Amino acid sequence: MRRPRGQGGRFLTAAEIAERDRQMKLEELKRQEQNQTANANLNTPESASGSTPAENGAAPSKEEEKIELKAEGEAPSIQDKPNDS
Repeated sequence: MRRPRGQGGRFLTAAEIAERDRQMKLEELKRQEQNQTANANLNTPESASGSTPAENGAAPSKEEEKIELKAEGEAPSIQDKPNDS
């Protein structure tokens, strides 16, 4: 196995290698926890309640944005007008 090198090309000491490995394991554990938390949030009863994604804190879709703009009384954009051809 090749010995890892640090800055300047010098070989890392055994302590530095152990610290680097420990940091990599901690980062991997954090990523796994974040993924589990994200997956748990997707499986909550609130997401299956029939409410819109915007009500659940997700970004609204383009259609929802158009509906909100029209409801607020803003002028519709050119894209909102149907094509005559």
